[in-house]
Amino acid sequence: MEPVGGLYGEVDATAYASSNQKLPKPQAIGHRGYKAKYPENTMSSFTAAVEAGVEALETDVRLSKDDVVVLSHVRLFVLNRF
Repeated sequence: MEPVGGLYGEVDATAYASSNQKLPKPQAIGHRGYKAKYPENTMSSFTAAVEAGVEALETDVRLSKDDVVVLSHVRLFVLNRF
């Protein structure tokens, strides 16, 4: 049997099949929260992801030009100034 790739690197599936050990369980990670139901990068989205049972949250944290920490997926903000 070929090694199985995943979050934990390569795993020799044959060694697991011939032992009493189970394959490692994949992690459930809330990418920007529970964005399927809530606006991403919001507290409601993060809270819902935790309540749904995720094991980790992932988000994008950036530092603005004036040293303010912001949550945003985009790297560049373009403001319309009229």
